[in-house]
Amino acid sequence: MKVVFLGKSKKKTRVTRYMFKALQRRVQKVNFINLPRTKKRYFWTDYRKIIHKKIRRADPDLVLIFSTDIPYPVLQKIKNDYITAIFFPDHDAPRSER
Repeated sequence: MKVVFLGKSKKKTRVTRYMFKALQRRVQKVNFINLPRTKKRYFWTDYRKIIHKKIRRADPDLVLIFSTDIPYPVLQKIKNDYITAIFFPDHDAPRSER
């Protein structure tokens, strides 16, 4: 099974890194696409096309999105071709009383 994992590198919590490492242990091949880094690196061109091209090139069975920053046109293009799952932590969840 091939998976494309879209997200941000959360330096403070390292959640994305832990999830990526867990995926590496469970599936055949995992590609990580850092959305903000791609946007920053290809600011002079249409970075949406580059993200879409990277996903197509990987030809995944599953696309996991751990970010709210995915460009809507890219999401529209890939949703019909691949199984897509979007998830992110719920920041409005109640916290402990401490």
